[in-house]
Amino acid sequence: MKLLKVNLILCSLVLSRFAFAQVSGSISGIVTDSTGAVVAGARVTATNRATNAAKSAETNSSGSYSITNLAPGPYEVVMKKPGFKTISFDDNVLTVDQALVINARFTVGSITEVLEVNGSATPLIETDTSQLSTVVDSKTMNDLPLLTRNAYELVLLSPGVIQPNNGSFGFCGQRVS
Repeated sequence: MKLLKVNLILCSLVLSRFAFAQVSGSISGIVTDSTGAVVAGARVTATNRATNAAKSAETNSSGSYSITNLAPGPYEVVMKKPGFKTISFDDNVLTVDQALVINARFTVGSITEVLEVNGSATPLIETDTSQLSTVVDSKTMNDLPLLTRNAYELVLLSPGVIQPNNGSFGFCGQRVS
C-alpha cells in the first residue's frame, strides 16, 4: 500500500510538469526614429485578430518593449507616438512559445498619417535563439498519411529527431536505449 502511494505521488509530480507547459508567446522589439535614435514612450498594442483581446506596453528609455503571455494566434501590432506616423504590422502569426521580434522605425509626420505594413513580420529563420521547435497543426495531422495511425509519429517531423530500430525517439544526439 505504501509503495502504491509513493508511485502515485511520483506520477502526479511527473505529469504536473506537462500540465504547466508553456502555451503562450511574446512580442518584443526596439523602436527607433528615422535617424536611428531610440524612441521612448511609444505605445505598442498587440491585438489578437481571432479574439480581439489586446495587450499594450510602452517603450522604455532604451526604446525596447515586451508584451508577454500572449495566446497563440494572428496578431496586429500597432505603434503610436505623438509627432510620428502610426505604424501597423498586420498578419503576424504567433505560435506556442514563440518570441516574435518586431522592430520598427518611426518617420516624422502628422498625427493623422498611418504607415501600414502588410505581410508577415515573422522572419523565415529564427536568428535570436538556437531553440528547435515544430508546430504540427490540425491540417498537417489530417493531410499526412500515418501508416500506424499513431499521432506520436509526427514528432519525427521536428528537426534533430531520430528514430532507431527499437521504436523510441532521440533528440539532437541524445542516446536512445
